[in-house]
Amino acid sequence: MADWQRPRLAFMVLSFLLVAGLTAVAIAALPLARKMLRGNAPNAAAAQRKHVHSQHEKTVVSLTFDDAYEDQWQYAVPLLRSNDMNATFYVITADSDGPYLCCMSWAQLRTLRGEGDDIGSHTLSHPKLTALTTARVTQQICGSRTDMLRNGINDPESFAYPYGSYNKANESVAARCGFTNARQGGGISSSDIKPGPPWAESLPPKNPEAVRTIAVDGPSPMLLSDLEGYVTAAVAHHGDWLPITFHDVCDPYAPDYTHCMSTYGPISDTVLSQFLNWLHRAGHPGSAPAGVVVETMRWAMNTAKHPDTTPPVTRATCNDSPCTAAVYGSPVTVSLAASDPGGVGVAKTYYTTDGSTASKSSQVYQTPLVLHHSETIKFFSVDNAGHPEKVQTVKIRIG
Repeated sequence: MADWQRPRLAFMVLSFLLVAGLTAVAIAALPLARKMLRGNAPNAAAAQRKHVHSQHEKTVVSLTFDDAYEDQWQYAVPLLRSNDMNATFYVITADSDGPYLCCMSWAQLRTLRGEGDDIGSHTLSHPKLTALTTARVTQQICGSRTDMLRNGINDPESFAYPYGSYNKANESVAARCGFTNARQGGGISSSDIKPGPPWAESLPPKNPEAVRTIAVDGPSPMLLSDLEGYVTAAVAHHGDWLPITFHDVCDPYAPDYTHCMSTYGPISDTVLSQFLNWLHRAGHPGSAPAGVVVETMRWAMNTAKHPDTTPPVTRATCNDSPCTAAVYGSPVTVSLAASDPGGVGVAKTYYTTDGSTASKSSQVYQTPLVLHHSETIKFFSVDNAGHPEKVQTVKIRIG
């Protein structure tokens, strides 16, 4: 049937049924009529609007938390989980080495990584990198990554410049140290109160080692209306990526609430809860615009051009070397280091030590295994996209 005939035929069918008094049948025929009408070629303007919409149908919001404060673990993490969300946490590794009361321990950070969060670096001790020599910058950035690897945060790819301060030399060091994305301290708007150009970061970003962000309300407590305003503005201007910077998360019922809310850029957990729920219900009345999704920095960066379709890779080492010796003396420290280069990140590594085949019901690896007797270890890892690698086996003989 020719396209020009479809609307005429559809309305003829409906008109006949209505004239005949068959209202119920006419109503039932509406879907058929609509289907026939949809077959009509749209005009050029409508086609262009559809094309533009399809290009910008997704706006990615990345929730990034600086300094890995303990209050983020206490108040932000439960809210993220209740909304089925993950975030990027940037750790000052010397603080977790302490561990200091201010910040999360390595055990907590490993737990977050195992729940799908992106654990990134914020340097060893949070200096202003632009005031340091290249050698000291390298020590701060590469040293923090080494510290993370040593403490079971395998394959970290995300980095944030302290104070948001950086230069071209710092970008080169961050890339050379193995960080595939590095977040700066602003760039999305000239104001931290009122949205403005460029409204959002592109995805993929023009400069992966200087990803733009917004610290909503700057040093003042974050307001729900302002947070929502930046997201809405990004969508309205076809923004691809909106990384948002958070710091302390404060509980109104905690004894340190007044002090917490006087720190740089704090947010009440009540406001954070409302914001996350608003994002979670994207597309529903009174919530974020349709097409808004929440992804970690690593996830957004590594799936900008195509989805992650490859499984992670796990490598076993014995006493920090490949497990190739015929016989070891007791004890043997076995590490299972998993990585997901260019992917969304390793979720969990599963293992057994009794020779049985490892599965998702097996033990979850977090810290090195110390063996005193011969063992057969079987293991595999799964990434945050759900892709499992093949089960591997390493036999360790101790005599």
